[in-house]
Amino acid sequence: MNISVFSPFATLRYESGLMYLIANFVNSQGMQVSQIRCNGLFPSCERDLQAREKSRDLQSCFECVKEQRAYSAWAKLPAIRISQFISAQEAALAKRELLMCSAADLENFRYAGEVVADCAKHSLISRGLKLSDKSSAEKAIRDVFLATMLMLIASKNYFKLINPDLILLADGVDNLTAPFKAVAVSHGARLAQFRWDAARYGVMIQHPDRDEFVKSEFLLENVSKVRSEPATWPAEITSMAESIVKFLGIEMAYQALPVASH
Repeated sequence: MNISVFSPFATLRYESGLMYLIANFVNSQGMQVSQIRCNGLFPSCERDLQAREKSRDLQSCFECVKEQRAYSAWAKLPAIRISQFISAQEAALAKRELLMCSAADLENFRYAGEVVADCAKHSLISRGLKLSDKSSAEKAIRDVFLATMLMLIASKNYFKLINPDLILLADGVDNLTAPFKAVAVSHGARLAQFRWDAARYGVMIQHPDRDEFVKSEFLLENVSKVRSEPATWPAEITSMAESIVKFLGIEMAYQALPVASH
């Protein structure tokens, strides 16, 4: 079974640690698991919200990539970099198409088969941006749009080359994961969506084939707090991982992991 993990904001998302714990677990059982890694390609992302000036610098991107690398190293996953799915020509064309779109037409602007505003909606809201704010906020809006367009291109190219049996996806509403989800759905890909729910204080995990959810209260903000070898995990973590894997319908012919002794 070929599984991909996409959680581009690393520790910014509460669900990331749990996702990589599951990825590590199934990887240890012989599944082919890989990380889709954002490597600083986009002019706008949710990391912007950490910066007071609503923008990132190179150091911020380096830190995010470092965190993603730490997750993949801990789970022993090979990384697939998003930048390899976007050519310079494609990026330039997307930017040119966006520049040609008038402010009045942004709401219905389509690119790569999708309405860009639909994929960017949550990221616009999280920044307090409205498409009606055409003058004062237009640059910020267009930055969000351009990032969304680039992610649409990368996602389409990704699915042309790679056909995973299952994708573990974080969030699914921001302007990187939403366009990826839209393209994945159009390709018939199976998505297991992980999303932190503050009201329920847990990560809600959606079944890839049904409108069914399970909640996990397990949070792993720092993967170094858990040993990377699943065979050394405490019984309660192993049991939790097994129950989530079973819920997701991941069938594994494996021998039960030994319980760590203390």
